[in-house]
Amino acid sequence: MTINPFDLIVGRFPSLLTDPFSSEQLWNALSLLMGANAPSGGAFLPGGIADEIGAIAREWGLERHFIRRIGSTGNAGMWIGADKAQPDVILFAHMDRPTFGLKSVDTGEVYPMCAIRLPAEGYFCAAKSVRFQSGRLMTASLGEFSAEKGTMIYKAHAGDLRWYDHVMFDSDPRLRDGVVTGTGLDNALGVVTGLAAAAALLPLQDALVSADRRVLIVFTDGEEGIPDAFFGHGASMFTHAVPQPVIGCIIADAQTAGAGVPPQLGLGASHGVVSGWSKGSVAIPNAVALAADLAAAANAHRRFTVQMNKSYLSRSDDMVLGRWAHILGMIGVPMLHPHTVNETARLEDLARTCQWLAIFTAASCGVMPEINSAYALI
Repeated sequence: MTINPFDLIVGRFPSLLTDPFSSEQLWNALSLLMGANAPSGGAFLPGGIADEIGAIAREWGLERHFIRRIGSTGNAGMWIGADKAQPDVILFAHMDRPTFGLKSVDTGEVYPMCAIRLPAEGYFCAAKSVRFQSGRLMTASLGEFSAEKGTMIYKAHAGDLRWYDHVMFDSDPRLRDGVVTGTGLDNALGVVTGLAAAAALLPLQDALVSADRRVLIVFTDGEEGIPDAFFGHGASMFTHAVPQPVIGCIIADAQTAGAGVPPQLGLGASHGVVSGWSKGSVAIPNAVALAADLAAAANAHRRFTVQMNKSYLSRSDDMVLGRWAHILGMIGVPMLHPHTVNETARLEDLARTCQWLAIFTAASCGVMPEINSAYALI
Protein backbone atom coordinates (compact mmCIF):
# COMPACT_ATOMS: atom_id res chain seq x y z
CA MET A 1 0.00 0.00 0.00
CA THR A 2 1.37 3.40 -1.02
CA ILE A 3 0.81 6.26 1.42
CA ASN A 4 1.91 9.85 1.77
CA PRO A 5 3.48 9.97 5.24
CA PHE A 6 3.81 13.76 5.16
CA ASP A 7 0.11 14.31 4.54
CA LEU A 8 -0.75 11.77 7.23
CA ILE A 9 1.44 13.22 9.96
CA VAL A 10 0.76 16.93 9.34
CA GLY A 11 -2.90 16.21 8.63
CA ARG A 12 -3.29 14.78 12.11
CA PHE A 13 -0.87 17.23 13.74
CA PRO A 14 -1.03 20.47 11.73
CA SER A 15 0.94 22.34 14.40
CA LEU A 16 4.06 20.63 13.00
CA LEU A 17 3.89 23.04 10.06
CA THR A 18 4.06 26.14 12.24
CA ASP A 19 7.27 27.83 13.40
CA PRO A 20 6.96 27.85 17.21
CA PHE A 21 9.86 30.26 17.66
CA SER A 22 10.80 33.51 15.97
CA SER A 23 14.20 34.16 14.43
CA GLU A 24 14.96 36.38 17.42
CA GLN A 25 14.17 33.57 19.88
CA LEU A 26 16.33 31.11 17.94
CA TRP A 27 19.21 33.59 17.82
CA ASN A 28 18.93 34.36 21.54
CA ALA A 29 19.06 30.65 22.39
CA LEU A 30 21.88 29.97 19.96
CA SER A 31 24.07 32.86 21.13
CA LEU A 32 23.52 31.88 24.79
CA LEU A 33 24.75 28.34 24.10
CA MET A 34 27.69 29.51 21.97
CA GLY A 35 28.99 31.55 24.89
CA ALA A 36 28.62 28.76 27.46
CA ASN A 37 31.40 26.72 29.06
CA ALA A 38 31.21 23.33 27.36
CA PRO A 39 34.49 21.42 27.78
CA SER A 40 34.23 17.87 26.51
CA GLY A 41 33.66 15.58 29.48
CA GLY A 42 32.56 18.40 31.78
CA ALA A 43 29.74 20.13 29.94
CA PHE A 44 27.18 18.59 32.30
CA LEU A 45 28.71 20.10 35.46
CA PRO A 46 27.27 23.08 37.34
CA GLY A 47 28.37 26.19 35.51
CA GLY A 48 28.47 24.26 32.23
CA ILE A 49 26.28 24.46 29.15
CA ALA A 50 23.65 22.15 30.66
CA ASP A 51 22.66 25.11 32.88
CA GLU A 52 21.97 27.23 29.80
CA ILE A 53 20.01 24.37 28.21
CA GLY A 54 17.84 24.25 31.33
CA ALA A 55 17.32 28.02 31.18
CA ILE A 56 16.13 27.80 27.57
CA ALA A 57 13.85 24.89 28.47
CA ARG A 58 12.23 27.04 31.17
CA GLU A 59 11.82 29.99 28.83
CA TRP A 60 10.27 27.78 26.14
CA GLY A 61 7.75 26.13 28.47
CA LEU A 62 9.61 22.82 28.68
CA GLU A 63 10.73 22.91 32.31
CA ARG A 64 8.50 19.99 33.40
CA HIS A 65 10.05 17.83 30.69
CA PHE A 66 13.70 18.74 31.35
CA ILE A 67 16.08 16.22 32.96
CA ARG A 68 19.15 18.04 34.32
CA ARG A 69 21.19 14.86 34.81
CA ILE A 70 20.39 11.43 33.42
CA GLY A 71 21.77 9.22 36.17
CA SER A 72 25.57 9.19 36.18
CA THR A 73 25.91 9.34 32.38
CA GLY A 74 26.97 12.99 32.20
CA ASN A 75 24.04 13.79 29.92
CA ALA A 76 20.97 16.02 30.18
CA GLY A 77 17.69 15.47 28.37
CA MET A 78 14.00 15.95 27.70
CA TRP A 79 11.09 13.54 27.57
CA ILE A 80 7.82 13.68 25.65
CA GLY A 81 4.98 11.14 25.74
CA ALA A 82 4.19 8.09 27.84
CA ASP A 83 5.74 7.51 31.24
CA LYS A 84 7.53 4.22 30.66
CA ALA A 85 11.05 2.86 30.98
CA GLN A 86 11.65 1.93 27.34
CA PRO A 87 11.61 4.84 24.87
CA ASP A 88 10.49 4.33 21.28
CA VAL A 89 12.74 6.92 19.63
CA ILE A 90 15.71 8.78 21.09
CA LEU A 91 17.08 11.97 19.59
CA PHE A 92 20.73 12.75 20.43
CA ALA A 93 22.50 16.13 20.24
CA HIS A 94 25.93 16.55 21.79
CA MET A 95 26.44 19.65 23.91
CA ASP A 96 30.24 19.62 24.34
CA ARG A 97 32.79 21.47 22.22
CA PRO A 98 36.36 20.89 21.00
CA THR A 99 38.77 21.03 23.92
CA PHE A 100 42.53 21.16 24.45
CA GLY A 101 44.60 19.89 27.38
CA LEU A 102 47.75 21.57 28.70
CA LYS A 103 51.14 19.98 28.14
CA SER A 104 52.98 22.74 29.97
CA VAL A 105 51.81 25.66 32.08
CA ASP A 106 55.18 27.34 31.61
CA THR A 107 55.13 27.36 27.80
CA GLY A 108 51.36 27.17 27.33
CA GLU A 109 51.71 24.28 24.90
CA VAL A 110 48.44 22.40 24.48
CA TYR A 111 47.38 19.17 22.82
CA PRO A 112 44.05 18.46 21.10
CA MET A 113 41.40 16.32 22.75
CA CYS A 114 39.30 16.57 19.59
CA ALA A 115 39.44 16.53 15.80
CA ILE A 116 41.62 19.38 14.51
CA ARG A 117 40.70 21.15 11.28
CA LEU A 118 43.05 24.12 11.23
CA PRO A 119 44.82 25.70 8.23
CA ALA A 120 48.26 24.18 7.61
CA GLU A 121 49.85 27.63 7.28
CA GLY A 122 48.96 28.50 10.88
CA TYR A 123 45.99 29.62 12.94
CA PHE A 124 45.51 32.35 15.55
CA CYS A 125 42.35 33.11 17.53
CA ALA A 126 40.94 34.13 20.89
CA ALA A 127 40.62 31.37 23.47
CA LYS A 128 39.88 30.78 27.13
CA SER A 129 40.64 28.25 29.82
CA VAL A 130 37.96 26.73 32.06
CA ARG A 131 38.30 25.13 35.46
CA PHE A 132 36.11 23.44 38.05
CA GLN A 133 36.40 25.52 41.19
CA SER A 134 34.18 26.32 44.19
CA GLY A 135 31.59 23.79 43.09
CA ARG A 136 31.18 24.82 39.47
CA LEU A 137 32.85 25.33 36.10
CA MET A 138 34.25 28.81 35.65
CA THR A 139 36.27 30.76 33.10
CA ALA A 140 39.77 30.85 34.58
CA SER A 141 41.59 32.90 31.96
CA LEU A 142 41.21 34.68 28.65
CA GLY A 143 43.95 34.63 26.04
CA GLU A 144 45.06 33.63 22.57
CA PHE A 145 45.50 30.32 20.79
CA SER A 146 48.12 29.82 18.10
CA ALA A 147 49.05 26.84 15.93
CA GLU A 148 52.24 26.95 13.88
CA LYS A 149 54.45 24.19 12.49
CA GLY A 150 52.65 21.49 14.46
CA THR A 151 52.87 23.24 17.84
CA MET A 152 49.81 24.66 19.57
CA ILE A 153 50.16 27.34 22.25
CA TYR A 154 47.71 29.06 24.58
CA LYS A 155 48.81 32.36 26.11
CA ALA A 156 46.67 33.69 28.95
CA HIS A 157 46.38 37.48 29.02
CA ALA A 158 43.93 37.74 31.92
CA GLY A 159 43.44 35.33 34.81
CA ASP A 160 45.70 32.43 35.70
CA LEU A 161 46.51 29.05 34.19
CA ARG A 162 46.78 25.69 35.96
CA TRP A 163 47.92 22.33 34.65
CA TYR A 164 44.44 20.81 34.89
CA ASP A 165 42.60 23.60 33.05
CA HIS A 166 40.89 22.93 29.72
CA VAL A 167 41.38 25.33 26.82
CA MET A 168 38.66 26.18 24.31
CA PHE A 169 38.26 28.61 21.43
CA ASP A 170 36.41 31.78 22.36
CA SER A 171 34.66 34.38 20.21
CA ASP A 172 31.54 36.50 20.46
CA PRO A 173 28.66 35.15 18.33
CA ARG A 174 27.80 37.43 15.42
CA LEU A 175 24.60 37.74 13.38
CA ARG A 176 24.55 39.71 10.15
CA ASP A 177 22.00 39.46 7.36
CA GLY A 178 20.74 36.16 8.69
CA VAL A 179 24.23 34.57 8.86
CA VAL A 180 25.60 33.42 12.23
CA THR A 181 29.37 33.29 12.77
CA GLY A 182 31.43 32.29 15.79
CA THR A 183 32.60 29.23 17.66
CA GLY A 184 30.38 26.65 19.34
CA LEU A 185 27.87 26.32 16.50
CA ASP A 186 29.05 22.71 16.62
CA ASN A 187 26.91 21.73 18.34
CA ALA A 188 24.78 24.56 19.73
CA LEU A 189 22.89 24.17 16.45
CA GLY A 190 21.99 20.57 17.32
CA VAL A 191 21.00 21.46 20.87
CA VAL A 192 18.67 24.23 19.71
CA THR A 193 17.03 21.91 17.15
CA GLY A 194 16.59 19.29 19.86
CA LEU A 195 14.93 21.78 22.20
CA ALA A 196 12.74 23.12 19.39
CA ALA A 197 11.74 19.59 18.38
CA ALA A 198 10.68 18.90 21.96
CA ALA A 199 8.54 22.05 21.92
CA ALA A 200 7.01 21.07 18.57
CA LEU A 201 6.20 17.60 19.89
CA LEU A 202 4.45 18.91 23.03
CA PRO A 203 1.07 19.23 21.24
CA LEU A 204 1.39 15.48 20.47
CA GLN A 205 1.65 14.63 24.18
CA ASP A 206 -1.86 13.19 24.56
CA ALA A 207 -1.59 11.24 21.31
CA LEU A 208 1.77 9.81 22.35
CA VAL A 209 0.39 8.76 25.75
CA SER A 210 -2.66 7.18 24.10
CA ALA A 211 -0.38 5.21 21.75
CA ASP A 212 2.02 4.38 24.61
CA ARG A 213 4.92 6.04 22.80
CA ARG A 214 7.81 7.87 24.43
CA VAL A 215 10.39 10.14 22.82
CA LEU A 216 13.61 11.11 24.58
CA ILE A 217 15.86 13.99 23.57
CA VAL A 218 19.36 13.53 25.01
CA PHE A 219 22.05 16.21 25.21
CA THR A 220 25.28 14.24 25.39
CA ASP A 221 28.69 15.13 26.75
CA GLY A 222 31.99 13.71 25.54
CA GLU A 223 31.14 13.45 21.84
CA GLU A 224 34.15 15.44 20.74
CA GLY A 225 37.21 13.25 20.52
CA ILE A 226 40.23 12.37 18.43
CA PRO A 227 39.03 10.58 15.27
CA ASP A 228 41.44 7.64 15.56
CA ALA A 229 40.47 7.02 19.19
CA PHE A 230 37.21 6.23 20.95
CA PHE A 231 34.79 9.13 21.23
CA GLY A 232 31.11 9.54 22.04
CA HIS A 233 31.69 8.79 25.72
CA GLY A 234 28.41 10.29 26.97
CA ALA A 235 26.41 8.37 24.37
CA SER A 236 28.24 5.19 25.33
CA MET A 237 27.44 5.65 29.02
CA PHE A 238 23.82 6.33 28.14
CA THR A 239 23.48 2.94 26.45
CA HIS A 240 24.20 1.26 29.80
CA ALA A 241 21.57 3.30 31.65
CA VAL A 242 18.42 3.16 29.49
CA PRO A 243 16.73 0.27 27.64
CA GLN A 244 17.32 0.03 23.91
CA PRO A 245 14.72 2.10 22.00
CA VAL A 246 11.91 0.18 20.33
CA ILE A 247 12.38 1.91 16.95
CA GLY A 248 15.75 3.66 16.91
CA CYS A 249 17.89 6.78 17.27
CA ILE A 250 18.12 10.11 15.45
CA ILE A 251 21.31 12.20 15.56
CA ALA A 252 21.10 16.01 15.57
CA ASP A 253 24.53 17.47 14.82
CA ALA A 254 25.80 20.30 12.63
CA GLN A 255 26.79 18.99 9.19
CA THR A 256 29.82 20.26 7.34
CA ALA A 257 29.06 22.19 4.16
CA GLY A 258 31.49 23.37 1.52
CA ALA A 259 32.01 24.54 -2.03
CA GLY A 260 30.83 22.08 -4.65
CA VAL A 261 29.52 19.40 -2.30
CA PRO A 262 26.25 18.91 -0.45
CA PRO A 263 24.94 20.15 1.85
CA GLN A 264 24.75 23.83 1.00
CA LEU A 265 23.86 26.82 3.14
CA GLY A 266 20.47 28.30 2.36
CA LEU A 267 18.83 25.05 1.23
CA GLY A 268 17.32 24.00 4.57
CA ALA A 269 18.09 21.09 6.86
CA SER A 270 20.62 18.44 5.90
CA HIS A 271 19.55 14.80 6.27
CA GLY A 272 22.27 12.16 6.13
CA VAL A 273 22.01 8.38 6.16
CA VAL A 274 25.68 7.24 6.15
CA SER A 275 28.54 8.63 8.25
CA GLY A 276 32.25 8.30 7.57
CA TRP A 277 31.49 6.48 4.31
CA SER A 278 30.08 3.70 6.55
CA LYS A 279 33.00 3.77 9.02
CA GLY A 280 30.52 5.38 11.41
CA SER A 281 26.96 4.18 10.94
CA VAL A 282 24.34 3.47 8.30
CA ALA A 283 20.65 4.33 8.70
CA ILE A 284 18.27 1.40 8.23
CA PRO A 285 16.62 1.20 4.78
CA ASN A 286 13.01 1.61 5.92
CA ALA A 287 13.92 4.82 7.78
CA VAL A 288 15.76 6.08 4.68
CA ALA A 289 12.67 5.41 2.55
CA LEU A 290 10.50 7.25 5.08
CA ALA A 291 12.89 10.22 5.05
CA ALA A 292 12.95 10.34 1.24
CA ASP A 293 9.15 10.26 0.98
CA LEU A 294 8.71 12.85 3.71
CA ALA A 295 11.35 15.11 2.17
CA ALA A 296 9.76 15.08 -1.28
CA ALA A 297 6.40 16.14 0.13
CA ALA A 298 7.89 18.61 2.62
CA ASN A 299 9.86 20.39 -0.11
CA ALA A 300 6.76 20.48 -2.32
CA HIS A 301 4.88 22.12 0.55
CA ARG A 302 7.68 24.54 1.40
CA ARG A 303 10.74 24.89 -0.80
CA PHE A 304 14.12 24.34 0.83
CA THR A 305 12.83 22.52 3.88
CA VAL A 306 15.42 19.74 3.66
CA GLN A 307 18.24 18.52 1.43
CA MET A 308 19.47 14.92 1.40
CA ASN A 309 23.18 14.77 2.23
CA LYS A 310 24.73 12.25 -0.16
CA SER A 311 28.28 13.47 0.47
CA TYR A 312 30.75 12.81 3.29
CA LEU A 313 29.23 13.11 6.75
CA SER A 314 31.44 13.18 9.83
CA ARG A 315 30.91 10.52 12.45
CA SER A 316 29.24 11.63 15.66
CA ASP A 317 27.52 9.85 18.55
CA ASP A 318 25.98 7.63 15.86
CA MET A 319 29.17 5.53 15.76
CA VAL A 320 28.54 4.36 19.32
CA LEU A 321 24.76 4.32 19.14
CA GLY A 322 24.69 2.32 15.89
CA ARG A 323 26.19 -0.61 17.80
CA TRP A 324 23.32 -0.45 20.29
CA ALA A 325 20.22 0.47 18.30
CA HIS A 326 19.07 1.26 14.78
CA ILE A 327 20.04 4.63 13.36
CA LEU A 328 17.01 6.28 11.75
CA GLY A 329 18.77 9.35 10.35
CA MET A 330 21.36 12.06 10.95
CA ILE A 331 19.91 15.56 10.77
CA GLY A 332 21.69 18.88 11.09
CA VAL A 333 22.08 22.50 10.07
CA PRO A 334 24.64 22.97 7.25
CA MET A 335 27.73 24.72 8.62
CA LEU A 336 31.05 26.01 7.27
CA HIS A 337 34.49 25.93 8.95
CA PRO A 338 33.94 23.41 11.78
CA HIS A 339 36.09 23.58 14.92
CA THR A 340 37.20 27.18 14.33
CA VAL A 341 36.12 30.61 15.55
CA ASN A 342 34.55 31.19 12.12
CA GLU A 343 31.93 28.48 12.10
CA THR A 344 29.14 29.79 9.89
CA ALA A 345 25.47 28.89 9.43
CA ARG A 346 22.24 30.53 8.29
CA LEU A 347 19.48 31.27 10.81
CA GLU A 348 16.84 30.33 8.23
CA ASP A 349 18.43 26.87 7.86
CA LEU A 350 18.20 26.49 11.62
CA ALA A 351 14.47 27.26 11.54
CA ARG A 352 13.91 24.76 8.71
CA THR A 353 15.94 22.11 10.56
CA CYS A 354 13.87 22.57 13.72
CA GLN A 355 10.72 21.92 11.70
CA TRP A 356 12.15 19.00 9.70
CA LEU A 357 13.50 17.28 12.81
CA ALA A 358 10.08 17.54 14.49
CA ILE A 359 8.28 16.17 11.41
CA PHE A 360 10.69 13.25 10.96
CA THR A 361 10.62 12.40 14.66
CA ALA A 362 6.82 12.53 14.78
CA ALA A 363 6.55 10.30 11.69
CA SER A 364 9.06 7.74 12.96
CA CYS A 365 8.12 7.52 16.65
CA GLY A 366 5.28 5.02 16.24
CA VAL A 367 2.30 7.31 16.88
CA MET A 368 0.77 6.73 13.40
CA PRO A 369 -0.31 3.09 12.74
CA GLU A 370 -0.48 3.64 8.97
CA ILE A 371 3.14 4.85 8.85
CA ASN A 372 4.26 2.10 11.21
CA SER A 373 2.81 -0.54 8.88
CA ALA A 374 3.88 0.98 5.56
CA TYR A 375 7.49 1.45 6.70
CA ALA A 376 7.80 -1.58 9.03
CA LEU A 377 8.78 0.63 11.96
CA ILE A 378 7.33 -1.71 14.58
